[in-house]
Amino acid sequence: MSQHIVPAPAEAGLPPEEAGEARIHQILDGTLAFAARLTAEGRLRDVSRNALEAGGVARAEVLGLPFWDTPWWSHDPAEQARLRTAIDDARAGRISRYDAVVRIQGDGRLHIAFQLAPLTDRQGRVTELLASAFDVTDRVRAQRRLEDTVHEMGHRIKNLLATVRAMATMTRRSSGPEAAFGDFLARLDALVAAHDALNESVSAEGFFGQIVRRLMSPYLDGPEPRIRVAGPRLRLARDPAKMLGLCIYELATNAMKHGALSEPGGRVAIGLSAPGADGAVSFTWEESGGPAALPPGRKGYGTDFVTLSLQAVFGGVVRRDYGPEGLRIAVEGPAPGLFLPPGDDEAC
Repeated sequence: MSQHIVPAPAEAGLPPEEAGEARIHQILDGTLAFAARLTAEGRLRDVSRNALEAGGVARAEVLGLPFWDTPWWSHDPAEQARLRTAIDDARAGRISRYDAVVRIQGDGRLHIAFQLAPLTDRQGRVTELLASAFDVTDRVRAQRRLEDTVHEMGHRIKNLLATVRAMATMTRRSSGPEAAFGDFLARLDALVAAHDALNESVSAEGFFGQIVRRLMSPYLDGPEPRIRVAGPRLRLARDPAKMLGLCIYELATNAMKHGALSEPGGRVAIGLSAPGADGAVSFTWEESGGPAALPPGRKGYGTDFVTLSLQAVFGGVVRRDYGPEGLRIAVEGPAPGLFLPPGDDEAC
């Protein structure tokens, strides 16, 4: 469906045609959308002030150019080709609507909802084209955040179900028939407590040993401790503590599925050092007594999450060693903001 232009009334002192052009230009400059008028062949006739300001260009630089060769579109051949197709469709009387990415000043990028419509005269002939667009960058970013969240939720749910299944297997192996169900429920309650430890802001501001023991309680099997924790009695700040806790939970889940905690004799040692003389802090995760650790065939979400999170918390390079005794992870760095102002420096 095309749009019909009604000529504007002549303005004082201007011929009717020039007055009409001035009025249309005033309307373009006053619109909230990015707007442009094109010839039927797709050359730029006029453009709104906000589009020029967004692109960091002057009107004289772009007037007369094929629209696809203007700075907004020339960064991407695929966008140019799509725009040329839209111009061909508009010349044939069809409106095009789609999301696009345009270049803005400073070689930035902007996501827009774009429309190109034909304008016709009284005889129905296409005389020019009207392009308009709205900034939808925030919408696109929100959609991507939602997709990332859904992906992460799927990964977490998969890990949670794998943990519950592994706990059931562990209970069947270590408990007698009469006690198995009660032992399993106890471990399930411990798993809930571990999740609560990650979600409660108050408990997150605790000591490393307290937090880790609560997180690892679902993985304890039998009277002999399988988890060894060493850390300073320095209170951890909430946000980095929760991130570190998520890493430990991820590593524990992997150890239960594939590593040391998947076998009765497996052990895990988790350590955090107090800041050294140079301010550096180290974190270690060491598995032993389980199956040999093999490098994964491909990096999954969990591996990337642990690596990037530990780098963010400690500001150092994360080292992964895969050996016959099991997985070992170590990272050392300044760990800015990990500890709250210190109190008692006893180990916990």
